[in-house]
Amino acid sequence: MVKSRSTGHLNRLVPLLVTILFCITPKLLFAELQQSVRLDVYNQLSGSADTEQWHYAGFGTGRIDLRSSGNRMVQGRLVLDALVSDAALTLLDISRASLRFRFPVGEEYLFRISSGKDRLSWGDGVFFNAADLLYGSSTSQADFSGETLRDETSWMLSGFFPLGQYAFFEPVILPPQEETSKPSGLDTPPDAFSLPGGPVSESSAGFRLQFKAGGIKMESSYLFRGREQTHQAALSMQGHFLLDWYLSASSL
Repeated sequence: MVKSRSTGHLNRLVPLLVTILFCITPKLLFAELQQSVRLDVYNQLSGSADTEQWHYAGFGTGRIDLRSSGNRMVQGRLVLDALVSDAALTLLDISRASLRFRFPVGEEYLFRISSGKDRLSWGDGVFFNAADLLYGSSTSQADFSGETLRDETSWMLSGFFPLGQYAFFEPVILPPQEETSKPSGLDTPPDAFSLPGGPVSESSAGFRLQFKAGGIKMESSYLFRGREQTHQAALSMQGHFLLDWYLSASSL
């Protein structure tokens, strides 16, 4: 059972609106649906030198990925993850539930509005990335067994506004993420059981600006965390001089 405290009506409407839009958007826009299912089964044999006893356990993971296609102006995605242990459903999580709307700006550019639970990747580093202010990819904690090293997601509302070739402005608003109770004995990521909830004053907001200057790709970003009342800024550069190089730095 998931318990949550009473929060503002605005934050509670976000998951409901996303669900409603998922139901009506494909029918209105004649979108096709791409489906993929992945199941992994693991077996574990462990022993203890103290008790001289052996233990055998099995568990499995599953993922259902639903994506809309056929209309590049509106795209939706819903990802459900499940973890089954000892013949019981231990975890059922909505990893992604997002909608993206594209609007034309002239003949060459589109600006985009995204809402729901999704991921934004700031900076260019794959493993170490000081410019990733949203998820803090500056530690050695990563999932080497997954399809991607880092796959954290958050409830958010973001935009993508092109400013010309190789340049864009991307603002983002993140409602406070309310952590709910986790099953005992299960080690899950901090956001695995998060729901949008909490006072508006605890929301986070920021932006990133990317452009090219003298053949060097520049990216500056800023994030205000409402819950901690902290400000962060980052700057990254990428270019080529004999070798491809990349530099990034961020404030604490």
